[in-house]
Amino acid sequence: MERVLCVTKSRLEELGIDFNTRGIQALNLKDVHHKDVSFKDRAFVDDPNQVEESSKTPQILGYVAIEVCDDVYLGYQRGGSELRLSANTSIGFGGHINPVDAGWTLEETVLTGLARELEEEIGFYNIPLELYEYKGVIIDTDDVGKVHVGVAYVIEQSVMREVADYASDCELKDLLFIDVRTPAEYDKLEGWSQLLADHIKRSK
Repeated sequence: MERVLCVTKSRLEELGIDFNTRGIQALNLKDVHHKDVSFKDRAFVDDPNQVEESSKTPQILGYVAIEVCDDVYLGYQRGGSELRLSANTSIGFGGHINPVDAGWTLEETVLTGLARELEEEIGFYNIPLELYEYKGVIIDTDDVGKVHVGVAYVIEQSVMREVADYASDCELKDLLFIDVRTPAEYDKLEGWSQLLADHIKRSK
């Protein structure tokens, strides 16, 4: 049984998160305490028949974009288990947070999960934590967004050197360099990737 990290929706609302508004919203992760999060059975929280209950404690996903140069990101073609996203490309690496990732704080836990995912997915090892720039939390209003909250980061570094020409995770195939200034490439991005790319551009 896989257990994944979830957060109490009502606590995020107390901290100013608006679940009716799409976008990257400001949240101080230090304000989310141990009592506000818990590990739950993924089979239950992913069950489409349990959406109403699962939306009360959405799953937390780490989500990091790796910017190669201005508006160009390392990306990939979606595949694997999430059929609702399988036609899209993504610039967001990461995924669910598991008990093995647990740290003293929420940020430590999320960053540990991201580091594990980057190692598994594209062979990035021991990326210094200071290279992860926190951007906020991703809120979406579609069916996926109802039961997921993204904790968004960007790594601004050159990855033009040889990084990994393979993907060890079944979710990742055909690693790409995605220029989000190109309408055809931008339009193919999954919703979270569009929100993060837009936010990064606005914040420069």
